[in-house]
Parts: sequence; C-alpha cells; structure tokens
Amino acid sequence: MIDSQKDRPRTDLYLHVRLLLNATITTALVSYQIQKLSASLLESFVNKLRASAWVFSFIVAASLSTVSIADQTIRLISTEMSAGLLSLDNNRAEGIYPDLFREAAERANVNIEFRVVPWLRAIAEAKKSHDYLLFPLTRTIERERFFSWQGLLRKDPLCFITLSGTVNSLEHAKGLKRILVWAQTSHQTFLKEQGFTNLVPISDEAQAVDVLSKRYSSAWYTSCLEDSAFPNHPDIKRAAVLGNVVAYETIWIAGGSNFKPTAASERFMAELSRLYNEGRLDELSASVK
Repeated sequence: MIDSQKDRPRTDLYLHVRLLLNATITTALVSYQIQKLSASLLESFVNKLRASAWVFSFIVAASLSTVSIADQTIRLISTEMSAGLLSLDNNRAEGIYPDLFREAAERANVNIEFRVVPWLRAIAEAKKSHDYLLFPLTRTIERERFFSWQGLLRKDPLCFITLSGTVNSLEHAKGLKRILVWAQTSHQTFLKEQGFTNLVPISDEAQAVDVLSKRYSSAWYTSCLEDSAFPNHPDIKRAAVLGNVVAYETIWIAGGSNFKPTAASERFMAELSRLYNEGRLDELSASVK
C-alpha cells in the first residue's frame, strides 16, 4: 500500500519542474520568433527609411537646383530705343545696352532675361516687381522714392537739336514755336518746370524727323549723344545741328521700391559698375556710329 500523503511532495515537485521547464522553453521559442520577426521588420523599416531618405534628398536637391537657377537670373525690363541702344530682332534684345548687360552677366556668371514693352508699362511693372531691373531711367526728385537706384549707367549732356540755326540756351528755346520732347519723360518734366509752354511730346523718332524736316522754328530737346539718332535718315543726321549743353542728367538701372537684391544681382551690379568705370558704354556707342 502506497502512502499517498508521503509520495505527494515528490510528485508535485516533479510537475512544477516540468511545467517550469516547458514555460522556459516556450518563452525562449517565443523570444526567438519575436527577435527574428523584429529583425525582419527592422530591416524592412530601415530599407524603407533609406528609400524615403533618397527620395527626400532628390526632391530637396531638385528644389534647391530650381531655386538656384532662379536666383542666378537677372530680369531686365525696358523699351525699344533708337540710336542702336535697344531693339528686338526675332524676339531677341539687341543693341548697345543688351551688349553691355551681357558682358556684365558673363563676368558675374549669371543669366539675364530681357522684357521689352512700351515705356510706361515698363515703369509700372518695375515699380510693382521685387526682381525687375528697369533701364535706362533718369534719376529725378519725383522718382526718388519709387525706385531702388542700383547702378549708374551714364551721365547725359542735354541740348537742343535743330536742322537750321543753333539753339544754345533755355531762353532761346522758349521763343521757338515747337520744342520736341520724349513723352512722359524727365525731359518733358524738366522743361515744364522751367516754364516752357511750347512742348510737343513725341513717342518715336519718325515724329522728330517729320517735324524737324518740315517745320521751321522747331528743336528737339534730347541727349546730345543722339546726333546718331537718325540711322535710317543719313541726310537728317548730317544736317543736324547740336546746340550747347544746357543741362545734365544721370541715367540709372533701377528696381522698384520693393526690389530684393540677391547675391547674383549684387555680383551683376558690381561688374556693371566696373564696366561703367572702364567707359565700356561709350566704347559700344562709338562702335555703332
């Protein structure tokens, strides 16, 4: 006869040990599976993270590249001008000013874009823009607060051009029947301030040729450098008579009051300033005469 009370402790101990062993083995197996699964998930996560990082880097690089290209472009706005200063040839800006600006851009390692529109529109767009540079703009008291004056282009002597006789003073010009001036320019404003009542605003060179060649007692108040302003009328050019210098004005390249300089625009203006000091604009002007 077995004494059950006596053998029970041994049986219970055996069962406890066996259960503990099974639990340990199960825990070890589960832990192994978890570690294996975790390693797999971790590897998958790392691979996805690397892929996402590559895509993100690509997007950022592309964005920075786009911004960099935009920041390296100088946007210039103006209008067509006579005397070889600026004209459009197959939608490409050509002339003395474009040549000057392209030289400056090459030196500064920047790109340039030209927008050529009617003058009043060019002024209006430049005033509102944060990146347009307007040229050639005469610096006046009235314009001072509306523009950010970036660089001096030239100093122009002003005089009266006629086809007969010579007009050497403002007082003499006041006695003529007609004084031609570029419409909506500093020339017109200046002569109005001097008391002129005989002004005839013009918008193109052909009007000046017509009036000066057909009507007496007329003169054109403009830059004395515009003795080359009749490229298609060599007879008018030869007959033109320049009076004495009666005034000077400074011609600038300027942004609107909201213009935001960039590293590229500052390099561009620095090179333009060097070209001004070298007299490059005068050299280019002389080459088209």
